[in-house]
Amino acid sequence: MLFLAAIAISVGQCVPARKPPGYTVIVDAGHGGRDVGAPAVMPRRYEKDVTLGIATALAKQLSLQRGLAVIMTRATDRNLSLVQRRRVISSCSPDLVISIHADSGPSSARGPSIYVLNDAGEAIVVSRLTRSGRSVDHDDDTAYILANLSQRGSINFAYELASKIRIALGQEEGNLRAIRTANFALLKAPGVPSILVETGYVTNRSDANKLFDPNQQTLIANKISSAIASVRR
Repeated sequence: MLFLAAIAISVGQCVPARKPPGYTVIVDAGHGGRDVGAPAVMPRRYEKDVTLGIATALAKQLSLQRGLAVIMTRATDRNLSLVQRRRVISSCSPDLVISIHADSGPSSARGPSIYVLNDAGEAIVVSRLTRSGRSVDHDDDTAYILANLSQRGSINFAYELASKIRIALGQEEGNLRAIRTANFALLKAPGVPSILVETGYVTNRSDANKLFDPNQQTLIANKISSAIASVRR
């Protein structure tokens, strides 16, 4: 694991695999390296640059919160597979996962979108938790009930936090798009509240101007960090 000297942030898998002390948040910067993500409206600008900038600013802000450990899946422009990202999550047993992305679409489309796990994804995770929870003390029914309670609690918390982030990011221009659900792989960490934040559209000129501006990246990160601080458990 690589440690960034200036701030209390670590990068990569937890070795040995264990939960760091304190409340642990994994900040995932989407894409990276040869996986550039969505191309922006400006030439030679890509989603991967937005996600790393905002994720780095978010990690710095979170590291200032008392009793909070921050782990980034990547801190440089490097390619990181979905499997590698999931290994970071599983090795560190975090309390929360925040994945940062930027959207693409018609040039008129703009504004942030917040995603949490949908019902299909929840069923998959509950199945995994049920298998891992079976023991001589728990029959299949008990293991299922415990797994379902664990995952439902995680999703409820994710919804609560997603609502806070939605308001914080959308209030500036009254852009309060409803919270969305999806079956994204990074939202399926068993028992871990997980949120994917599409911070805006790199294919919209107004959004892109903000998303590639370091000052605006810091502002977006501050809003997400404040939302996390308001609901930490």
